[in-house]
Amino acid sequence: MLFPAPMKKVSFIIHQSSLEKVVESLHESGLMQIIDVTREDPDLLEAVEAGSPNPEANTCLTYENRLSNLVGTLKKYLPSGGGLKSFFSPQTFKKEVVKRKRLNVLYREVDSLLEKLEEKVLSLDKGVEEVKNRIDGIDETLRNLSYFLGFSFDLSYIKESEYVTVKAGLTSDVETVKKEVESLDGLLGYSRVGAKKKEKLWSVVAVCHISQKEKLDVVWQKYVNDLHFFPLKGSPLEIYRNLQRERTDLVKELKKLKSELRKLAEKHLNVLLVKREEIQIERIR
Repeated sequence: MLFPAPMKKVSFIIHQSSLEKVVESLHESGLMQIIDVTREDPDLLEAVEAGSPNPEANTCLTYENRLSNLVGTLKKYLPSGGGLKSFFSPQTFKKEVVKRKRLNVLYREVDSLLEKLEEKVLSLDKGVEEVKNRIDGIDETLRNLSYFLGFSFDLSYIKESEYVTVKAGLTSDVETVKKEVESLDGLLGYSRVGAKKKEKLWSVVAVCHISQKEKLDVVWQKYVNDLHFFPLKGSPLEIYRNLQRERTDLVKELKKLKSELRKLAEKHLNVLLVKREEIQIERIR
């Protein structure tokens, strides 16, 4: 190398437990000169320590995150911006003057606000998600049950018992499935799914002696989309109607939870935004 490479002074801040490993690696590479600032450059060490985050800034950040979490949660339940109702009665926020306050006063105000709201809002929001998940699960079960409404058997029979194995599912090759099941001395019930001529799909229910379980499993793996309905008991039509009623009740519960959250948002969102901005101002200071 004809000319020396450009040199730069670089400072590292590392955890004490990693110091020895880092020093050895850099020393072995021969690319850097390493000094211990505790002995050779104490002014640099003092400057680094002076730049450490203020504990009050961390406290402010914690409050800011909690307030932001509530703001983000409640905003989901405000009326959307579309539709005539929103056009003629848009959601507006009251303008507030954000003033600088002593931190202990601001902390007390935020604590009082969070004590009244935080647990309630998060609990209601959790309830909304749980009800949504239950509705989604019911919708999937209703969709699968709709393929078997013409069958009259107990759904709890779809399992392995001491003497027989019963399986249900959907197939596009009913003739092959029928042939395979009959070769196992089993019985197959089937029904056409869908009204379109191009759709070639059948719902199938097979019953075989338990000794043929493994062979029936192979048939299902090759030709059938396996469906399970455990732990449902009753005929497909009976269970379908029961689940429809349950879904109706859940939709009502969901509307009630969302209504409560919307009222909380309309009442408290403005003050949450103000307190968050006050905290942000103090944190930046």
